[in-house]
Amino acid sequence: MRDQKIDCDYHVCFRAKQMVLNEIRGAIKDNYTMLLKFLVLFKEKNDGSFISVEPDQEDNDVFKRAFIAMSAFETALCHLRPLVCVDGTHMQSELRGVLLVATSIDALGAVVPVCIALVDVENYENWLWFFWCFRSAFFMSLSNIDSITFISDRQKGLIESVTQVFLHAPHGMCVNHIKENLKKVVNKQCLNEMVFKLAKAKTTKEYNDILQEVNEISQEAEVYLHDIDPTHFVDNFFPNQIFGHYTSNIAESLNAKILSMREELPFQCFQEFIRKYASIFTGSRKDYDKII
Repeated sequence: MRDQKIDCDYHVCFRAKQMVLNEIRGAIKDNYTMLLKFLVLFKEKNDGSFISVEPDQEDNDVFKRAFIAMSAFETALCHLRPLVCVDGTHMQSELRGVLLVATSIDALGAVVPVCIALVDVENYENWLWFFWCFRSAFFMSLSNIDSITFISDRQKGLIESVTQVFLHAPHGMCVNHIKENLKKVVNKQCLNEMVFKLAKAKTTKEYNDILQEVNEISQEAEVYLHDIDPTHFVDNFFPNQIFGHYTSNIAESLNAKILSMREELPFQCFQEFIRKYASIFTGSRKDYDKII
């Protein structure tokens, strides 16, 4: 507006934008109806895809949460590393909500989306539902589903829900998240490197020696790191392979690619996700690299 030298009140511009978007996308309630019809049609045309929609208890015309795992991704997961990173990102449309995503890594180290879900809030109940949907979607195609390594940044209800659904699946904590929380206790730059050094410890002696080094820098930092269960982030104690992934960056990198979707309503969000990432299996490797 300033470039066109037009002086207009911000709120007027905002309302005008919303009116245009409503014309393009339709009314909010209609958007839910379109999404439900779209998911039913999508499942009919893509045999093997797993879709779960839970309607709102107060209004059956809208949903509380929705989950989708495309059949192509179900097949692909069998050939990926048994490592899944999960993360949640907040929607920025007028409906808000949280987009939950699960991603993995292929043999060339490229990020592959596994499934997504849209929920009202990020809490234990919704993460538990997400992982039950994940298990239902991939149970038949994955013989080692209970030994998949999950990595997250310890968001609300994540650790508890993974343990509830996958009894024997190891759960890694994002080292970046541990590092950021440590800053709230002791904000010293030299400790950042120590946290990653600790995570890569290959023996118990090396782990104890690094903790001792941390203790010499700050006793508070040593107590904080010692209180974190090392089976969740230290190589020597981790019960499964972590493939050199100490953070949930692969999930966050996907979140960075779907920033534009966060401003969309539910129907457009799911539609754009499917349109964008279906090309992984229909396009060339060169095109795939551009997407990811």
